[in-house]
Amino acid sequence: MQWLRMAMHGTSSLAQLTAGAALMVVCVGCAASRASVPDVPLRVNLLGEDNELDAHSENEAEHEFEPGAGSQAIGVFVGGSSDLEGGHGLVLGLDYGYRLTDEFGVGVFAERAAGQNRSFAAGVQGYWVSPLDIVLFTGVGAEVRDNEWEAILRFGVEYEILYPGGWVLAPSVFYDVGETADLLVYGLTVGRFF
Repeated sequence: MQWLRMAMHGTSSLAQLTAGAALMVVCVGCAASRASVPDVPLRVNLLGEDNELDAHSENEAEHEFEPGAGSQAIGVFVGGSSDLEGGHGLVLGLDYGYRLTDEFGVGVFAERAAGQNRSFAAGVQGYWVSPLDIVLFTGVGAEVRDNEWEAILRFGVEYEILYPGGWVLAPSVFYDVGETADLLVYGLTVGRFF
C-alpha cells in the first residue's frame, strides 16, 4: 500500500502509480481465486445452445463480409487529376458496381473535376478482381470540357481494403484517354458493398 500513500501525498510519478495499481489488481485477483466462491456459470444462455451459435454466426458473418457474385457496391471518390500539360485539379465522383461473378463485374462512374482540369466525365466500365483484391478497370465514356463533348477510354487500377460491415477503402488510379487530352486521375474511394 506504499503506492497509495505516495499517491495521496503527491510524491509519486505516473509510472509508479500505474505499476502499483497493476500490482494491486493482480493481488486482488489472486486473493479472489483462493476464496471459496460457489460454482456459478460465467455466461447464462437464455436462448438455448443452438440459438446462441446462430446469433454468433450471424454476428461473425456481418463482420467478415466477402464480396462475390451478385454483390453491389456504391462509392464516393475524392482525389486529384493531372494532365500532360501540367494542369491539376480536385476530383469528386460517384461510382456503382455490380459483381457478375466473384472475379468480374460492371459499373458506372461520374466525376466532376475542378481547377485547371475543369470537366465532367461519366461512363461505363468493366472490371476484374484479382485474388489479391487488386481491381483492374477498363471502360468508355464521355467528358465535357470547355462545353465540348469528347469520348474517353478509361484504364484503371485500385486496391480494395475491406472492413467489417461491407465497407471498403480503395486507393485508385485511372488514366483517361481523350480525343483532345489525356488525364491521370488518382485518389481514394470510400464505399460499401450490399
